[in-house]
Amino acid sequence: MTETPNEIMEEIETYRSHLGEDLTTLESKVRDAATWQTYYNRHPYLFVGTALGGGLLLSGILSSKRGGHHTRESAGSRRVEPSKSGPADSFEGIKTALIGYGAAKVKEMIAEILPGFEEHAK
Repeated sequence: MTETPNEIMEEIETYRSHLGEDLTTLESKVRDAATWQTYYNRHPYLFVGTALGGGLLLSGILSSKRGGHHTRESAGSRRVEPSKSGPADSFEGIKTALIGYGAAKVKEMIAEILPGFEEHAK
């Protein structure tokens, strides 16, 4: 089966056309993968959880800077005691869990973008 030069040129042009379409599709996918909106649309609960965890972390940092101690006056003497409460301990546990979950999800997102990231992150 011998091909004429014109058939070879047509075949080359067909391959170029398909290659151009493939490159356009790939460019579109890369552009979408690089935007935060794409990740939000795929993982909305991750973003909400991250925002909640960040807010809890920020409130914990700000409240600890304000003092985390309360004063008790008794018989004219004043002493400072650290505040101890069950809900505060639970709150700390929830914060820690949310931060860990958010970090794991961020690691997963980065692994989707960068091949081989998980092997280096271990």
